[in-house]
Amino acid sequence: WVEIPIDLALAVGIICLWKWTGTTPGKRLFSLEIVDARSGGAPTWGQLIRRYVGYLFAAFPIPFRMATLWNPELPQTPIVGVLFEKWYYMFLLGVGFFWILIDPKNRGWHDLMSGTVTIVRTKKGETQ
Repeated sequence: WVEIPIDLALAVGIICLWKWTGTTPGKRLFSLEIVDARSGGAPTWGQLIRRYVGYLFAAFPIPFRMATLWNPELPQTPIVGVLFEKWYYMFLLGVGFFWILIDPKNRGWHDLMSGTVTIVRTKKGETQ
């Protein structure tokens, strides 16, 4: 229970950073910016919240989480032990991020869920 406020503060901080700057420090290093996929403008708060939740699904897809966390046959072990109890579920880790290699617009599950896209800013206001 101690970690929940820390996790919520981290989520709020990242979402606010996206909203106010359109990027994160890592994205800024590579001149990347998050924009609305339809208008090219700033994403809404709702889109950014869905994007954050999408990161969780992209990293740990629903089938992986359901099979490892809510399987009554698995022993009650710490979370790391539960996550890797079935080794073959590890192949699903990050599948939502690898989707970027398949998608024609290079969007991951978090972008598809939120209707956002990451673009390269070459100069102020100019996209590539």
